[in-house]
Amino acid sequence: MPTFNFIHNTSDNSMIQRHKIMLLIRLKPGYPQRILAGIRKYAIGFNHWLWQGASPDTKAIKLIKDWKPDGIIGTIRSDAMARALAGLRIPTVDVGGFIEQSHTATVGPDNVQLGKIAAEYFLGKNFANFAYIGAGNALFSRQRQQGFLATLHQSGFSCQSLLINAFHDFSSSRHQPVEWTGEMPLVKRWLKSKFRRQYPLAIFCSHDEYALAVLSICNDLGISVPDEVAVLGTDDNELVCALANPPLSSIRYNAELIGYEAAKILHDMLTRGQPLRGAITIAPANIVVRQSSERLMFSDADVAAAVRVVQTHAGGRLRVADVVNAVCISRRSLEIKFKKSRGHGIYQEILKSRVDLATKLIKESDLPLKTIAVRAGFTDRNRMLRAFRAVTGMAPALFRRHQECAA
Repeated sequence: MPTFNFIHNTSDNSMIQRHKIMLLIRLKPGYPQRILAGIRKYAIGFNHWLWQGASPDTKAIKLIKDWKPDGIIGTIRSDAMARALAGLRIPTVDVGGFIEQSHTATVGPDNVQLGKIAAEYFLGKNFANFAYIGAGNALFSRQRQQGFLATLHQSGFSCQSLLINAFHDFSSSRHQPVEWTGEMPLVKRWLKSKFRRQYPLAIFCSHDEYALAVLSICNDLGISVPDEVAVLGTDDNELVCALANPPLSSIRYNAELIGYEAAKILHDMLTRGQPLRGAITIAPANIVVRQSSERLMFSDADVAAAVRVVQTHAGGRLRVADVVNAVCISRRSLEIKFKKSRGHGIYQEILKSRVDLATKLIKESDLPLKTIAVRAGFTDRNRMLRAFRAVTGMAPALFRRHQECAA
């Protein structure tokens, strides 16, 4: 694999010792990319750092021996890989969190705290039934489970757990990854047998890929998310979470800071000439709440169902009659219930959902306001302008300028 530089050499470094750094990190969206961004952020001042990348498996050992790097940052997934790297006696920082490490320094999120945050979030929404789904052969998953269960137990609740060995053991001679999709029938049977009469159920998943699979299973089984099952993932891969159906809530942690700290530790190893051991943990950032866990807390089931219809079809040309037909009660009865529960009528709820979607599109895109109006369900830009001003107190264009200034 060819050597690559993150930064161009802009000064005379002929008198500076060059350091060759091996990155055993897969070039995948989400966590790996944010790790790499953090590494680059720290190393941007070191034009004498040369980089080479490789897949984090035992096949990389030969490449490491040939290239002879001065330091390594990687996601070490097996004890065999950890022992092989330790035998090379090259300063190494592990950012994977897959295994217990005694050979090198590690940097990663505070996984126990991640589990605690997930439990507190669900407890705050008055759930009483809980489940955890994670990777049994990954340390970070077991730690997240530990924090989740301990916090629930402190509040007097139990939790069912399903742990699946779904990560590839890179020490295996077969080199065949265990596909998560192959475990979906098992998860489906588990959900059906364990929780048939325990809705509403709160499910915390060790990472977003598992949470996405749970959403898919719920769709297949006709389980309403989040009314019957609420789902929360971890990592907050924004594009993946936004494309999920419904959009996936996820705990975000500062992966860029993890990469930055890993590069800083490696730099200390290289300049001080002595290996460092021990774990550095980075506190979680926050929960990014999306529809998969945002259970509506209404005492009236008809109002809850109607609001869910409105939210599900935000952006469409939804009419009051469509909402009434979906709930199957008279319009007059539903309007009375809405006024009592929400303080406004059904049409105002539809307008509010359109404005909420328009607000999101203004924040997250550079689309013209005319296009945003159509995507948010308005017939034209002027109708959006009037509704937006009524709800937010300002025009869409002014709101966009405020967002740009804040950024």
